[in-house]
Amino acid sequence: MKILNFVIIFFAGFCFFACCTEEKPLLVKINPIEMNPTSYLFAKSEEDVINAIIEAVGSHKSSKFNKYNKYFLHENATTGVFELLRDDGNISKVYFRKNGEPYLFTPDKIQIFVNSLNENETEVNINVVKPKVRTQLTMFPTPRTFHRAWKFKPVLSTTVEEYEILQLIGKELGVTDMPEIKIPERVVF
Repeated sequence: MKILNFVIIFFAGFCFFACCTEEKPLLVKINPIEMNPTSYLFAKSEEDVINAIIEAVGSHKSSKFNKYNKYFLHENATTGVFELLRDDGNISKVYFRKNGEPYLFTPDKIQIFVNSLNENETEVNINVVKPKVRTQLTMFPTPRTFHRAWKFKPVLSTTVEEYEILQLIGKELGVTDMPEIKIPERVVF
């Protein structure tokens, strides 16, 4: 009976520590001077901008964005918002390990809002939902999947990813006067 109680307590503790421990968010303030715009007003029609989004960040293989990032572009039929869903991480340009290796930046999704102001002006806003970095594998397999899973640490958005997407859309539209991207100071943890 004592062995059975020990096994039950051990298994309950295993389940708790294997999958129910969540890391605290990394609260680092990014210098506002180093922030990039997350929206841009294009002097193009809404149709031209939507076509540029599909060409620049679409999920087809010729997409300039998908050659390096494994995103899946999906248009939410109820809201009309484009969502970039990913199945893997993107190498962070801001968050680094103590050994100098970059973390993989893996938000839940990236939303692209298209707002037509008139027939020749369209605003595009980019929003990163639940930004986080992939830190390490769990020590033990999770009970739900029976294999080791990745742990993630919530982080603040650096605006780098958002502006990279805006630049790709702008490049597709032939915009040449967009400001250069600003990479914030490295965050090491």
